[in-house]
Amino acid sequence: MDKNTNSMVDAPQGTIKKSVVIIANPTASRFNPECLTKVAEHLQQHNCKVKLKLSQRTGETAALCRTTNADVVVIAGGDVSFNEAASALLERRTNPKLALIPFGTGNTLGNELCLPHDPKTIADLIVAGNSQPLYHGIANGRAFFAVASCGFDAEIVHLLPYRLKRRLKKIAYLAYAIKLGLFRRSTEISVETGGETYRAASALITNCSHYGGGFTLVRETSATKKGLVMVLLHSNSLWGLTCSAAKLITGKVAKSPLFTILPVEHVVINSKRPTAVQIDGEPYGGTPLHVETGHATLQIICP
Repeated sequence: MDKNTNSMVDAPQGTIKKSVVIIANPTASRFNPECLTKVAEHLQQHNCKVKLKLSQRTGETAALCRTTNADVVVIAGGDVSFNEAASALLERRTNPKLALIPFGTGNTLGNELCLPHDPKTIADLIVAGNSQPLYHGIANGRAFFAVASCGFDAEIVHLLPYRLKRRLKKIAYLAYAIKLGLFRRSTEISVETGGETYRAASALITNCSHYGGGFTLVRETSATKKGLVMVLLHSNSLWGLTCSAAKLITGKVAKSPLFTILPVEHVVINSKRPTAVQIDGEPYGGTPLHVETGHATLQIICP
């Protein structure tokens, strides 16, 4: 597959069942052009008209999503690529259905929705078209479909070089987490929600039960269920962070006194010193952070 060209895979003669545009990010971790070709071929066998587009610059995915007339928009990439596409689709009055081929490093939504990786299964899922509503939150005016956070994990997102992330994937996150745990200067944050004020080391507001890929963070929410959940981390020390990571890996966050978990609709976070903010795995400035529940929904194809 030539990364500098687009391709059209025409359906065989007969009735066109649906039109599908696949927008792929060739810089995503685990980018697999062979998988895309096979997905397109399987869709063709089901009388689908398929257009395959490889994004070449920032903003191109959003522009394509705003103007496409396809019945289904398929995003082949990670959480950042998906955010760009889904945010653009929210701006439209009528939307095509959305599907995801989970490339990328974390793939939080891919794990959340139990999406397949086999090309034939992916194509069959798109053809069947079974979908559920996809909910979101809004952080400082920007939609997020997995997580918005400030504090420790956001600092990693801000500092981690893209090339290192692409080459080492999750190992790069681990290395920078250890480095930050040893040498960072922590700042306490103030979190206001539901008429209460909380003090914490870090805050994470999520629309998903998963975090960091396949780890289960909370069970009180889902990407296909309206509502946000906030997770506060209370320790900034290296030992506290290590214990918190262990609880995440073992799925015991909800039972740990290291965390506070609350359902939220509106959150305001401040800090004496500016603290890093990230949205769906992408750096997004710093505090103050205002988060609220989004109202518009998209339809995402999933098992």
